[in-house]
Amino acid sequence: MDIECKRDKVPYYYYYYYYYYYYYYYYYYYYYYYYYYYYYYYYYYYYYYYYYYYYYYYSDKRFCDMSEVSSSECAPWNFSWIVPNELAGMAWPKTPANLRFIESQGIKHLVTLSPEKRPPIHAFPGLKWT
Repeated sequence: MDIECKRDKVPYYYYYYYYYYYYYYYYYYYYYYYYYYYYYYYYYYYYYYYYYYYYYYYSDKRFCDMSEVSSSECAPWNFSWIVPNELAGMAWPKTPANLRFIESQGIKHLVTLSPEKRPPIHAFPGLKWT
């Protein structure tokens, strides 16, 4: 008695396509894995080595208390004095830390060039906005 196999009910080209499909993806996956492994291992191995070296020997410097950060580190992008202590130019201040820096520099009034975008000055009563 012959046992009927599911394979006998499917055309031959289906298997040929499936084999090619499998071979293509197997080849692609193998190539990708080899490529990734090669570059990861040989080119980024030393990066991770130095990262862990830094981590173990300088681990006390990894974190800092935000209250110890100086206000100069929170300056808005492209901040510069055009006329010293009178007129400054900068990008739009995005964070409250940027506004704290502006207030610490003695600036009392902000003028923006885009009226639809207001800086978040609600927490800073010493700053005016136009």
